[in-house]
Amino acid sequence: MARILPMLVCVVLGACGTGRTVNPDVPAAPSSPPLVQQEPDGCGMARFQGLVGHPAADVARAVAAQKRPVPHRVLAFGSMSTQDYNATRVNFAIDAAGLVSAVRCG
Repeated sequence: MARILPMLVCVVLGACGTGRTVNPDVPAAPSSPPLVQQEPDGCGMARFQGLVGHPAADVARAVAAQKRPVPHRVLAFGSMSTQDYNATRVNFAIDAAGLVSAVRCG
């Protein structure tokens, strides 16, 4: 019994290995580029991305210049907003300095 227990431990631990060996003659497969989460542009936010870094007053002019009404809201720094998601609404986030910091759908 004293000899069986160590042999049993070796068999059990040996079965836990990965079983894969690395062949140095075979080149490694190239890695895939990292996945990037992209937000869909269902609201047309791409046309307003140029406002990032501009004063908040420029938002009203840019929205008024559009041919059709643009559902939007301006979210001032530190202000509260509703958490409802509207895929067709453009959100303009304003930072503490009064500049547009982000443009997102929602």
